[in-house]
This record gives sequence, C-alpha cells and structure tokens, in this order.
Amino acid sequence: MIHHHWMSEAGLTPMQIIVAATKDAAYISNLEKKPVEPPQ
Repeated sequence: MIHHHWMSEAGLTPMQIIVAATKDAAYISNLEKKPVEPPQ
C-alpha cells in the first residue's frame, strides 16, 4: 500500500503510521488487551 506515504506527508511519525495501520486490526481481532506471548 502507498497510504503510508500520504501519512508521512501529513506529518505522522513512523511509529504513528504503524499504530494507525495496526490498531484497528488488533481491536477487531480482540487482541488490543491481550499480551503478546513468544512462540513455544
């Protein structure tokens, strides 16, 4: 996707772009409050 380019031009930092791109997916997957555990 090229949306990150537009976000960067709008002044978002790389971290803000990553959060914007992943937060909704985590919310929809109900993962936003679950800790990430390393694979066994």
